[in-house]
Amino acid sequence: MSKKSKKKNRRFYDEETLLEMVQEGKAGFRFYVTHLTKELRDEYFAFIEARNLRDNNIAAEEFIAYKDEQLLAAIEEGNV
Repeated sequence: MSKKSKKKNRRFYDEETLLEMVQEGKAGFRFYVTHLTKELRDEYFAFIEARNLRDNNIAAEEFIAYKDEQLLAAIEEGNV
């Protein structure tokens, strides 16, 4: 099966389920960011490509920190 077809068949989960999976050690941060929404997955892959990072849990943690910073900035600016 090609990489493209694997991505196409990926299942998405609700945030609560993914958080439980991460907390229970059944999934890592990479799984979380690639299985929440298609938009988040696409943004994650663009993030790692732009920064020349390897696709792994460390990069996923960096991406989550980046998204947290964006959210905090938006809150401070009154955009949320």
